[in-house]
Amino acid sequence: MLNQMRNGATGFVVKVLMVLLIMSFALWGIGDSIVRSGGSTNLAKVNGDPIEMAEYQKQIEILRRRFGASFTPQLLRELNLYELTLSEMVNRRLTELEASRLGLHIDDDTLADIIRQTKAYYNARGIFDKAVFSEVARQYGMSDNEFIERYRNDLAADLVATSLTISPPVHEAEAEILYHMKHEKRRVLAVSMGIPEEFRVPVPADSVLTGFYDARRSRYKAPEYRALRYVFVTPDELMEKISISKQEIIERYQQQIQDLTSPERRQVQQLLYPSQDEALRAIKLLDEGISFKDVAIKIPPINRESSDLGLRLHSELPAGSDAVFALKEGGYTQPVESAFGWHIFRVKKIVGERVPPLEAVNGKLESDLRHLKAETMLSDTIERFEDALASGMPIEEAAKEADITAHTSEPVDRNGRAADNSDALPVGTYHALLEIAYSLPKGERSEISYLPDGTFYMVVVDGITAPRERTFEEVRGQVLQDWIQSERLEQNRKHVEEKLRQLQAHSHPDEQSVRAALDNESGIMVAEMTLRRDAAAGEAEGPVAERLFAAGLTDEIFTLGKHDWLTGVKAYQDGFIFAVLLDTIPAPATDSADGKALLAAERETLRQEYIEEIEAQYLTYLRQRYPVQINQEAMQSIIAAEE
Repeated sequence: MLNQMRNGATGFVVKVLMVLLIMSFALWGIGDSIVRSGGSTNLAKVNGDPIEMAEYQKQIEILRRRFGASFTPQLLRELNLYELTLSEMVNRRLTELEASRLGLHIDDDTLADIIRQTKAYYNARGIFDKAVFSEVARQYGMSDNEFIERYRNDLAADLVATSLTISPPVHEAEAEILYHMKHEKRRVLAVSMGIPEEFRVPVPADSVLTGFYDARRSRYKAPEYRALRYVFVTPDELMEKISISKQEIIERYQQQIQDLTSPERRQVQQLLYPSQDEALRAIKLLDEGISFKDVAIKIPPINRESSDLGLRLHSELPAGSDAVFALKEGGYTQPVESAFGWHIFRVKKIVGERVPPLEAVNGKLESDLRHLKAETMLSDTIERFEDALASGMPIEEAAKEADITAHTSEPVDRNGRAADNSDALPVGTYHALLEIAYSLPKGERSEISYLPDGTFYMVVVDGITAPRERTFEEVRGQVLQDWIQSERLEQNRKHVEEKLRQLQAHSHPDEQSVRAALDNESGIMVAEMTLRRDAAAGEAEGPVAERLFAAGLTDEIFTLGKHDWLTGVKAYQDGFIFAVLLDTIPAPATDSADGKALLAAERETLRQEYIEEIEAQYLTYLRQRYPVQINQEAMQSIIAAEE
């Protein structure tokens, strides 16, 4: 939670998954007692203290807002986020309890310093901004005070975890074994053999085709189709109706002039000395007309290698901001004390405050006004649409009342495709609408739903066509195509295996002899590439590499030795692929510069794994010290409601 708060909204989807998957070390249900709900609103209890359903649902709602259109019940199930979210909440409670028992407390001054130094709460000028902090708090459904207290608790809990894992030992032998395995490379010749055009098959008898069809009936089954009426309104549609006058742009410019203005900045140099005496000696030399550069040579400062601070705002200096911004170009300050020592600042250049002309920001101002008006129009449109629906109007009339369009689709499957396999509703755009449509019974209207970009939608299911088996006659053409493809693929498989047997009859070949043996083949692609166990390296790109990875040949390549230098044949979608081992390239020597750096990285990876294991074991211990009860019935009711 603490890492999420520190990073705010940036890259949230990835970060929240990492937090949930890494922090939920204790296996679901281990050491926990399972209780029946009995009508209770408690989802779990930790040491007798309840976790309410409302608190859990708030966390799910945070996920909903962050994932946006990709948030679906299916996603929650596939990533196990229902249980992981609760597990993370339980783990946080456990570490908070332990922090309290150990007397760990973050005082107000320390907490304030940490928050002020957290870049997630900086504004565009690079300084802490309370408004930004409040916005992040709002995104987590908390007031500022609630957010601060959560921050305090999480910092204390963080101390509990980090105190256990400051410097776990790493087994050197294990690190070296993993290092050599991970960084060993194999140079191979990958051979991809598609189906040659000359592989022809005669049209089979109907009995063959019907047998092929009978063995694969599920492949030819017609899916469920649903006929829909819906509204799907994007902000862009509304913005097309908006016009912005020149006068509105002028007024917006006058209102925003302060935010649009670039404040004065100064290119600053500094000499930093550990004592006032040295700083005063440097000032004396400057007063005598000696250059800043030469003074640094005569009386070397602490910051000898970094005297130029670059262009700085008033708020971005370590000390003496007022004195610096009172100087003229070329002027320097008297010694200024800070926690770092004694500073002498010199203004090398002044970049004055700049107010952009209206013409330079006209486009941005117009765009901002359009978005503001679109937000207002969106709110008004939704309100009129809801009022019309509440009065009993059908969806078409309600849409007309709100000046939006209601659509009718032909029957579509879950992927938005019609019976002829055309895209009636693009699933990328209408994925969320289709998810809801396939959860409704016939004749029922959904609630108004929203996407993060402001799009809103509603759907009515007018008809449902149940899945059914298509007859052989309905799919005869497709069955014939599939049978021909299957037969050609089988012919090719036998051909490739025969070619492999011919190669195996020779001693270990070089690249040239393998290519020569394959010269007369059609539908063939050969590529030399260098691979690691866990990733492509060197020239491992292109269609042959894609087929090699898709066929899962990498693991087999790294089992090959001096005498078994050929992999087996693996299938990909339209052909087969195998690989010839040409060379084994060991990892860099551990006493080389590259080897030392890579081995150090491997040690750090192992150290992180040890830390995770220690934390997992510690959380298991905490679950024994502080009893945990999970209300499975309440949990299932939430999952059912979401789905």
